Amino acid sequence: MDLRPAVMKVLLFLIILLPMALAVTHTLQYHYTLVTQGIHFQEFTAVALVDAERVAYYDSNIGKIIPKTEWIQEIGSDFPDYWDNQSKRMQSDQENLKQLLNTIIKTFNHTEGSHTLQRMYGCEVHNGGKTAGYDRYGFDGEDFISLDLENKTWTAANDKAVITKHQWKTAGTEAQIRERYLKNECVNWLMKFVSYSKVTLQRGDDYLSGTTYEYNDLIIACYNVGPWLGVVIGLSLFVILIICVSVFAIWRRIQKDLTSVPAPSSPNASSKANMLDF
Repeated sequence: MDLRPAVMKVLLFLIILLPMALAVTHTLQYHYTLVTQGIHFQEFTAVALVDAERVAYYDSNIGKIIPKTEWIQEIGSDFPDYWDNQSKRMQSDQENLKQLLNTIIKTFNHTEGSHTLQRMYGCEVHNGGKTAGYDRYGFDGEDFISLDLENKTWTAANDKAVITKHQWKTAGTEAQIRERYLKNECVNWLMKFVSYSKVTLQRGDDYLSGTTYEYNDLIIACYNVGPWLGVVIGLSLFVILIICVSVFAIWRRIQKDLTSVPAPSSPNASSKANMLDF
């Protein structure tokens, strides 16, 4: 029986599964869209996402942020001013984005037609505690300017954005302020959001699935086990992979030895040969 196809399938499965077990990531993202007046659409919309799940929504018609998941509403019980503060923050960001769009339109003399300005920013927490963040702007569907988080500077995507880059550089410490937010406050809130979720938001955290905890401290404590559990799972899969490779190598060696043994000669064939020689 040829076991090679089955062994190869197991090896392929482990090779695919190993990176998935080690790649544990949580994300917090905010997406803003501002359009010029005259379009039959809200002037400003904002969406907050945790691990790609929409958890909050705001637009210029409503004027306040609306929670979109059951678990995130619980934050208001521990932080009574959270939703009011978030609504004020969205209103402020709306005005700032509107001023930027007006400046871009005047600078490049794009006074005719409709225009769109988008901002996307957020942070990530990877397995082992490594964090990352970004803050990017797009104008009329094209990249415009983005934050270089490590160097705390702005990067212009095209010649038009160079003017905005110089203006922001001259204005002062905006890049440093946003860098501190993405590395500190954003990450802290992301971990709070994860702890408040009643079911796992992490695609690989099956050990939290379907479990509800009464106290937030217990949820945080259980989540902190996550990175280590990912390492244990990854190492276990690696050991299984080594065992499978070893078994496959031994099996091939046995097959090779069996095929190298000469077949015994037939007595009838030997007698016939003697008769011919006679």
